[in-house]
Amino acid sequence: MIFLTATKKAPPNPIQTLNITKTLISVLLCALCVIQLIRHTDDNNTYTAIYVADIIKIVTFLLSIIIVQIDRRYGRINSLPLFFYWLLMAVTNIIPFYTNFMEKVYETDQTEFGTQCCISILLIIQFFAFCFAEKRGRQGYIDLSKSQTPSLELTASLPSMFSFWWTNKLIWTGYKKTLTESDVNDLHPEDVSSYQVPRFEKAWQQEVERCEQFNKLYISLHGPPKNRNSSIEKTVRVQDNEKSKLLPKHKKEKGDEEEKDDSPLKKPSLVRVLFKVYGLELVCLQITRTCFDLLSFVTPKITEALLAYIQGEKRDNEIWKGYLLATSYFVVSSITSICSNQILNRNKRLGMHIKCSITAAIYKKALTISNEAKRESTLGEIVNLMSVDCQRLENVMNYCYIFFSAPFQISIALYMLYDQIGVATFAGLGVVLILMPMNTIVSVSLRKFNRQMMKLKDRRIRLMNELLNGMK
Repeated sequence: MIFLTATKKAPPNPIQTLNITKTLISVLLCALCVIQLIRHTDDNNTYTAIYVADIIKIVTFLLSIIIVQIDRRYGRINSLPLFFYWLLMAVTNIIPFYTNFMEKVYETDQTEFGTQCCISILLIIQFFAFCFAEKRGRQGYIDLSKSQTPSLELTASLPSMFSFWWTNKLIWTGYKKTLTESDVNDLHPEDVSSYQVPRFEKAWQQEVERCEQFNKLYISLHGPPKNRNSSIEKTVRVQDNEKSKLLPKHKKEKGDEEEKDDSPLKKPSLVRVLFKVYGLELVCLQITRTCFDLLSFVTPKITEALLAYIQGEKRDNEIWKGYLLATSYFVVSSITSICSNQILNRNKRLGMHIKCSITAAIYKKALTISNEAKRESTLGEIVNLMSVDCQRLENVMNYCYIFFSAPFQISIALYMLYDQIGVATFAGLGVVLILMPMNTIVSVSLRKFNRQMMKLKDRRIRLMNELLNGMK
């Protein structure tokens, strides 16, 4: 985490009250843990685990001080690891505090109980301190030609980002009056085309150079390929030019049959480029989404445990189990809701980034090809590429997680059903298997009709363009 922070350099944040408070509380917690460690050392009946726990707390508190200052030095206003660390510390500290209170330690060892109370209070204050975002420092010279209303997400705190609370300002403004362009803040810097398109073009250029090197090496070793659809001029240099085709598979002058290029020479792969630019983020999102989808199976188990607790004999020292199970409902539901919405938001933004890059590439290609190359691709095909195909790439980001999570969810669901109703589970499984061929037939038919619809749409747009040109 320190490495990732240090790699993203930004103007340092000013030393402010919030930063000083975080540092001071960590110092006080470290001092209190040292006091506890010294007192435990004097007690011969203390277990080794107590010493280890005190030492780990001291080290983590010192590390927290270092990370807070590193974040300030490199311009970070939030720290996700520290936020969850202090949240877990505040929650888990309830157990030793409750234990000392129930055992009436305040009567036998007031120093120990007082120290524990101070630690609990400081942990809660520290957690709430990390619920606020620090103020950013000066961002250098201000470009007056650009908008001075940056995205509210850049200054939002972690709880605000988790709950999308930072959007309330825009919603409230729209409630009071009709929104105008000046009321809307800028996009997040990572969502603008000036950031995404250069990343894609750089990766595309590297892919083009890779194919060029392979093709030159292949021709030097094996000679030019003897392929009626390929020529040396056409395959050695795969760099785009004004005469290269807009579409990878062009149609013949008559008929709708596609020419097959069986040349051994390589061509740039769009899928490879997209995976190189966005693949890591996509895989991380899908794995995370799959893990949190599995939380949906926790609720039935909590319900089962709660019913068993209600039906069983309750003792006075086991009442805490009922409170714990009831609280688990709220915790699991909150975690599932927050994480699902955050991952859905990231998936939509990732799809938007891919659509932006592909659309820019098509625009660039459509503006640079010659009239001779344009004859191979109709205007309708070009419009469909930008309006339909790019939109499908954006939409598929919202559903591709099913390929990862569906097998796990189906397996766990079948296991839990079998555990409850036994052999009857296989009857439901049989119905699902019977419906699979029907779903396949429907999908193939829809794909066929959609392909025909796109061809008709190509012709319609082309005729409309010719009609408008004739009217001019």
